[in-house]
Amino acid sequence: MNILLLAPHQDDEILSACLFLKKHKELGDNINIVFATNGDFFGDKVAKIRYKESCSALNQCGIQCEQIHYMGYGDTGMELNRSFLWKLYCAKSTVCFSANNHQYTWHPAKQETIHKLFTGEEAIYCRKYFLMDLYNIINKFQPDLLIIPSGLDRHGDHKAVSFFVNEIAKKIPNNYKTWCYLIHTAKESKWPNRQANHFIKPSEVYSNVWKKRISIQFSYQDCLFKKNVIDSFKSQYPKANSNFLLSFAKTEEIFFQY
Repeated sequence: MNILLLAPHQDDEILSACLFLKKHKELGDNINIVFATNGDFFGDKVAKIRYKESCSALNQCGIQCEQIHYMGYGDTGMELNRSFLWKLYCAKSTVCFSANNHQYTWHPAKQETIHKLFTGEEAIYCRKYFLMDLYNIINKFQPDLLIIPSGLDRHGDHKAVSFFVNEIAKKIPNNYKTWCYLIHTAKESKWPNRQANHFIKPSEVYSNVWKKRISIQFSYQDCLFKKNVIDSFKSQYPKANSNFLLSFAKTEEIFFQY
């Protein structure tokens, strides 16, 4: 099976699907991870650190650096009025933007971005090229399962990626399954719940949708493994906000049908 996971930032892939990815890698499935942004909210130096952290985390799941790809767009904030990707989504096709002193796609490890891989040059930050890059990467890897952020996610970058996929799906034969994951909600002091080893329904998700969630069960030892992997993201302070990141390490991982 070909699995393609789209993550807005470096850590979303582990928070949402660490154990799922590890399990399917051990089964011999082909897995590729695509990051929409560089994670450069705090500058280029931190973006490079986050690249190394993500490589380390994914390596622990059996995923090698050559299976990690960057679209190379800016990371500027959670709220819709600050999110760079949401700004792109709402813009006209060829309107150009800058983010964190960059106007073109770039890779923190000086490797090829998706756009450069297909065109031989970097892309100006605009809606047209983001859609082009997204189309090319999905078309290239021909996933059987595409895993993306939920459109219910409070983070503008997450919401934008989900909406962009919905738009691009009209241009690609939809012969693959799509699952969604939820990271940010309006009540992050309560989501994910800090005490139990299973997830409880956040207010953003309707009861009928929650009942149809895909819950993949894991052992307590798997849960401890995931905590150790999450701890690879030192730059993101795993224990901040009452262990927000670490609270994703449970004996289940959940997804929603797109």
